[in-house]
Amino acid sequence: MFEISGEYVSNEFIYFCKQAVIKMESIVTFNLEWNGVAKRKNSSILEASQVMLHNKNLLKFLWGEATNTTIYVQKRAPHQALDTKFPKKNSQM
Repeated sequence: MFEISGEYVSNEFIYFCKQAVIKMESIVTFNLEWNGVAKRKNSSILEASQVMLHNKNLLKFLWGEATNTTIYVQKRAPHQALDTKFPKKNSQM
């Protein structure tokens, strides 16, 4: 995604996306709807990381690894947006 303001829309970047077969989608900057989605996602990641640390009695300095693990698992789990299918194995995550 790129901002409509044009921050990430140089000709070189557009060419790179075409070569890498990356679909570019525009978003409106500071849109409350998108901000809400991001806040909910970040909140769920943080909560899952905290639960992981608490359940295994791990020290707080490991929160970064717990967060990375949470994101790793969430990216590979079936999701409603994918009709409860798993993401493609060949996709880069």
